[in-house]
Amino acid sequence: GKGGGKAGPKGKGGGPALGAAKAKAKAKAEPTKPKIQPRKKVKGLHWAPLIYGSKDFQKGLTIWDSVPEFSDLLPLDILDDSFGVTTKAAAAPKQEEKKEEKKGPDRIRVVTGADVQTWEMTLRSCPKPQECYDAIMELDEDKLTLEQTKALAKCGVPDEGQMQMLSSMRSAMPDVPLAMTEQYMWSLGNMPAVHSRIECWIVCREVGDAAGFLIEKLRSAEYPIDCVVQSSAFPKLLATFLAVGNYLNGGTPKGQADGFQLPDLKQGYAFKDTKGRPLTQCIFEIFYMIDPAGFHQLVQDFAPALWNIKRSANIKDGTMKVVKQMRGNMEDLVAPIKQLENDFKKAQAKMQELVKSITDDSDVFKVVAPKMFEKGAALVNEMTTLREQCENKFKAMCDFLKAPPGTKSDDFFVELLDEFFVPSDKLASLDATKLRELGKPCFMSGKTFTARDLLMFWDVIQFDEKELLTQVRKDVPDIVPLPP
Repeated sequence: GKGGGKAGPKGKGGGPALGAAKAKAKAKAEPTKPKIQPRKKVKGLHWAPLIYGSKDFQKGLTIWDSVPEFSDLLPLDILDDSFGVTTKAAAAPKQEEKKEEKKGPDRIRVVTGADVQTWEMTLRSCPKPQECYDAIMELDEDKLTLEQTKALAKCGVPDEGQMQMLSSMRSAMPDVPLAMTEQYMWSLGNMPAVHSRIECWIVCREVGDAAGFLIEKLRSAEYPIDCVVQSSAFPKLLATFLAVGNYLNGGTPKGQADGFQLPDLKQGYAFKDTKGRPLTQCIFEIFYMIDPAGFHQLVQDFAPALWNIKRSANIKDGTMKVVKQMRGNMEDLVAPIKQLENDFKKAQAKMQELVKSITDDSDVFKVVAPKMFEKGAALVNEMTTLREQCENKFKAMCDFLKAPPGTKSDDFFVELLDEFFVPSDKLASLDATKLRELGKPCFMSGKTFTARDLLMFWDVIQFDEKELLTQVRKDVPDIVPLPP
């Protein structure tokens, strides 16, 4: 008909397409996550929540798409305890005032204060209490790691007083559940001799790694001793030093020496010739002239001993100072070795006592623990024997070389030997180029240095950056069996 107005173009004006789009745009974004209802009134956190579908927050564009869901993992006891809000009930008319009944605890606890959160977080990595109980009884390392076992020993095993409190509280409140830590305490506390079982198991599992580590350290301290004593080239170095010293003292009673005290090696860098060159430079130059192969053999022989010294730079106020430290020092190993020996002996005695008290011949601990301690005892004995062997070898070496009484490994290997070969002051005084191309890569990188490196260091041969690149330096020196 003619009476009606004309319809607007499709999609414009008040058409249905535009109306639907506006309605969709105005629609409020709805949360997709389930609604959470706290178990008690808690303190609210004022933040700006993001809801998928809202303006400027769409799926597939932000880090939140890869954020996992942890709601089911929350420690609700801790949250309720930390953020719970106690509300005051409305006051009733005085005439109808009644004493409010005291509510009992919602969880049985014997651990209080700050320890609650700390202990629960520590135990959270452990399996369930019954699974822990079974793993300890079966000494099953696949079900309970060493770290988990230590966590249980620290936080999950009750002392006598805590166990008595748990028993009393459970009897008085049979319907109140145990808190998290107390669940472990109750389960493990009912295990016969639980403290001894866990302590012995931990020691057995630790002794292998601990003894192995100390044995490796002892060997790194022993081999340099053998290398020095059995070096075929070391006597030639001493011969060169002795000959030069007798010559310099010629015409005096000191010029006919058959030997010299090892601390005299310290003069190698301090004593200078008329041109300001250190005595060691002269010694190495003459030794290399007399016997080039012997000089190379000397550096090869001493590689384990010199590699055992870690040299590092300490720069303060623009000045570099070289700090030296032994990788394997016998004196530093004495205390941890004795501590491990004592701990193992105590645990072994406790194990033997416990085995005697167990009447059930099928108890895994009674069957397996003695065998575990046999393996541990073998490692501890190997460690003890090696320690005594190292001490005896070092003393014999000092006697053989006429070192001063009371010489320690640091005194010999760092202060005498390494300071003769690579003096700290000389290393620190290298110019920028030599320090970058020679000092750091050859003597401060943790690698072995070569005879050619040492000759360039002492300016016996010309410094050659290209040749330095061709030298083969090893991360660890070759360890070959030495003759007895």
